Amino acid sequence: MNKLMTQKLSVTPIMGSNINWDAFLKDTLTFTGHCFTRRADASGLVLSTYAKYLLALDVFNGNDNNPIDSLKEMEAPLKHISFSFLVMGPSSLIFGICEKTDLSVISKRIKGGRVAVVTGTLKQWKEANVKGCFLEVFQRLGLESIFIGL
Repeated sequence: MNKLMTQKLSVTPIMGSNINWDAFLKDTLTFTGHCFTRRADASGLVLSTYAKYLLALDVFNGNDNNPIDSLKEMEAPLKHISFSFLVMGPSSLIFGICEKTDLSVISKRIKGGRVAVVTGTLKQWKEANVKGCFLEVFQRLGLESIFIGL
């Protein structure tokens, strides 16, 4: 059995972007004359706040594709949302994240491994492809479609 699989792993979301919908909708309508949530609203899909915001940014950026396809394929809007997680696990996992990704990591040695705060934009999380540890959390945030096909 893989050594990593036998050690305890804990992933706790501690920070996520906060979207001020009132200001975003009011000001974008005032300055551009457009409602950028129209595609998400018209889709009939039940979307998380984050997914709806990403689709609004996609429309803001000039894209008007199918919402599900957009979430799977988008790149630029993913830079506008960030998340931090408190991760407790084996040292090899934490050092692997440090060495193989662009995620920001601060960590401390503890008995049996390391504890770390791992932060990045949603684009960095997608590129890091550490979904084995974090996919469940992103599913709870309604963002699992961004990780489909990785």
